[in-house]
Formats: sequence, C-alpha cells, structure tokens
Amino acid sequence: MAAHVAHRAPDLYITFLSILVGIVLADLLQLVRNDLRFWPIDARAVMTSAQIVGMAGSALGTWAVYAHLAIAQRQTPRFSESLAAFVGPLVLLVANSFVGAADPTAWFLLAGIFLTVATVASAASVLNSARPIEGRAFRRMLRPGGFLLVLAVGAPSAFAAAALVKSGLVGPWGAAAMACATVPAAMLLPVLYFRDWRRALREGPRAPAERPTLSRGDGSITEGWVREKVSDVFITLISITIGLALQEMVDQARDRMTLWPLDSASLMTWGQIGGVVSSVLSAWLIYGHLAISRRGLPSYAETLSGAVAPMFLAVASGLTGRAEVWPWLYAGAAYLALQIFVTRLFTRFAESPVEKALLVQVGRPSGYTLIMLIGAPVYALIGLGEQFGFLPQWLVLCAVLASGPAGMLCAWMFFRDWRKALAA
Repeated sequence: MAAHVAHRAPDLYITFLSILVGIVLADLLQLVRNDLRFWPIDARAVMTSAQIVGMAGSALGTWAVYAHLAIAQRQTPRFSESLAAFVGPLVLLVANSFVGAADPTAWFLLAGIFLTVATVASAASVLNSARPIEGRAFRRMLRPGGFLLVLAVGAPSAFAAAALVKSGLVGPWGAAAMACATVPAAMLLPVLYFRDWRRALREGPRAPAERPTLSRGDGSITEGWVREKVSDVFITLISITIGLALQEMVDQARDRMTLWPLDSASLMTWGQIGGVVSSVLSAWLIYGHLAISRRGLPSYAETLSGAVAPMFLAVASGLTGRAEVWPWLYAGAAYLALQIFVTRLFTRFAESPVEKALLVQVGRPSGYTLIMLIGAPVYALIGLGEQFGFLPQWLVLCAVLASGPAGMLCAWMFFRDWRKALAA
C-alpha cells in the first residue's frame, strides 16, 4: 500500500498545485483587464508592468520547481510538503491585490514572505528525500550558486525594499526600479533550478559503487521514474493554462462584445472568437501529443513553452471585438511566429535519436507548420493594410473568418504526420 501511495502522491500534489497556480494567473489577468493602468508611462505604470511580469514569472516558476521536485520523490508525502503546495500560491494570490497600488510597501512585504516560504519549502523537499542514495544526489542541489541562492538573496532584498518604500527613502521611480529587479530574478530562479535538477537526476550519488542496479538504460532509478512522469506534469500545466485562456475569452465576450444582430462588425467579432478558440484547442492537441511522444528530461524553456502559447492567447483575447482589427491581426501573426519557434525548440532539445527523428518528421515545413509559415507574414501584412486603410473591409473580414478553420486544419495536419511518424 505504501508503494502504491508513493506512486500516486505526485499526481495528487501536481493537480492541486496546478489548480492553485491557475487561479493566481486568472486573478492576475482579471486585474490587468479591469483595474490596472498602463498609460501614460510614468513611474507607477512601469512599476505595475514589472509587478505583473514578476508575478506571472513567480507563479510559473513556483509550479515548475514544486512539480518537478514532486515527481522526483517516490515517497509518502509529509504534511509540510503538502502544505507548501498551498502556501506559496496563496501568498501570490494575496499579493495580486496590491499590484499597481500607489503604496507598494505591502507588495514588497508579501514578496519577501513568498520567497521565505519558497526557501524553506524547497530546502525541506530536497533534504527530506526518503531514499538515501538518491537523496544524497538531490542534496547537492542546495550547493552555493544554485537556485536557492536567488531565494536566499531575494527574501531579505524584498523586505529591505518594503522598508525603504515605507520610510520614504526612495521615490516612485526608485520603487519602480526595485519592482523591475524582480523580473530577472523570477526568470533566473527556475532556470538555475532545472540546471541543478537535471544534473542531480543524471549524476546520481557521487560514489559509483553506491549506485543501485538499473532495470533499464536510464542514468538512475529516479531518472527513469521522472522520465515516465514528466509528460504528465507538462500536460497538467498546458491543460490548466488552456482552460484559463478559454475562460478569459468567455469573460471578454460577456463583458463587452456585441454578438447580435449579425452585421459586418459582429461577424468580425465572431471570426476573432473562432480564431482564438481554434488556436487554443489546436495548441492543446499539438503540445499535449508532442509531450506524450517524449521521455527526455525537460529544460525550463521546454516546460515554460507549454504555458506561453495559452497565456499569449489569454492576453490576445483583450484585442478581440475592438473597433480596430489590426492589433488582433498583429497578435495573430506574433502567435504563429511563436508557435514556429516553440516547434523548433522541441526538436532542438530532443535527447534520443528516435525522438528527434519523430519531431523532425512531424515539424517538417510541408506539415502542420506550413499553416504557421504562411499565416504569420500574411496576417502581419493584412494587419498593416488594415491599420493604414488600403485594404477593403471585406478582405480583412475574410482573413479573420479563415482563422478558425485554419487552426483546425493545422491540428489535423499535425495528427496525420504524428500518427505516420509513430507507425514508421
């Protein structure tokens, strides 16, 4: 029974953590849509933008670090480890309430609390590895210069920033500069963590004589376990963020869009909604099935790629149903270009020759990426024409209405090539 629980515990932990992080991101998007000011550009607008990016990066980093620690530990969970999945996102959720506030003292204070909790929870998870051999490998993740250094330095820095703002020793631009400093820190922490996590899995314990006998050709027993679990983690993340993107689209449509009676303006809105929803569904189909086709240890860039596309679509939903169509067209071109980049990223980081061959065949230019290669420049040019008024409105409408079928065609072409590559 203990072995069964240890096998299932990471799934429970990751599902709970993913839902909480999804709530944090949804709350942040709602604030961006309804309450925050970004123009004109002044100290407060700069600080607000930095806070939003820092919060989003911290939420995704929290998910990446805790989830990948969970799948590397085959043991019955402790109360403290289970509680960490709740406390970190909860602090972020409270901190969302102070994003864009005229007095950022509370936001910096909560940032310090969050980093302190993350320091204790990450160290405890690594130190409490039940398996002595693999635990020794993971303890090397705590060495100086690793991901824990960002947490250990960041926590007192955030408390110091709160004190400086509260005492009035720094002005609005000083507070904005300190908020901007949280952005690279939020991005750097999971990058350092994944570097050390991958190394710990591959190296195992220092003494070769202590390594257990392997039942398969993986670097260690834990590495084989993680390779089996990592696609589940990726799929959970993309499913949560896809749901977030769809919810954002529904909220936008209910709040401000005119969908009836049907005329050229409402048809344009329906076409944009269809394009966003189609892109969301095709992103889930493509990324999810690419994930189950791989067994490699992911980098943070690969892990984050599962959230970038849905989050981009969630933000782009705010451009749907506006009087000006060209921002939506530019966003569509940028999204397709992003998809091309992510596809190349998956292929580049494939570890085994079999995985790389499959991804090369699926991502060939005559496959599903053809839609993206054609669509990105076409939508950029149509957006340019619509912005400066030298394209007829009917042509713009046709391009927008075509976005929905194009997304489904892209997913169909992916499945055609994916099934063919698997059967080869």
